[in-house]
Amino acid sequence: GKAVSKKAADPVGELLARNEAVAPAAPLAAKPAKAPAKAAATPSTAAAPAPHGLMVQIGAFSSQAIADSQLAKAHATYAAETAGKTKHVEKAEVNGKTYYRAAFAGFDRPGAQAFCKALSTDNIHCIIK
Repeated sequence: GKAVSKKAADPVGELLARNEAVAPAAPLAAKPAKAPAKAAATPSTAAAPAPHGLMVQIGAFSSQAIADSQLAKAHATYAAETAGKTKHVEKAEVNGKTYYRAAFAGFDRPGAQAFCKALSTDNIHCIIK
């Protein structure tokens, strides 16, 4: 289940990035644009249940397993703040190293700030995205 939610979230950003990059070239491909437009609409509708709202990143870890365990630990420790939130792990390459950014998604701004404040009392640095 976790890998599926990650895949559901990432293609949306990739589709948006691709659409922005392709937009200026659209007039050149006016005739074939109709078929790809239908194809692009289907994945974006399917990915609509992706996490909404703000994300609160609780750390970046060296493996998927550590990121998952830190999310589970934070979810248990901060049950009230993370209730109903989506666990999210994003793989990132930074200076040739792979990191797994662990976050909870689905916050409004006051909720994200309250969660970060709770984390900071335990010396956990968080990032609101």
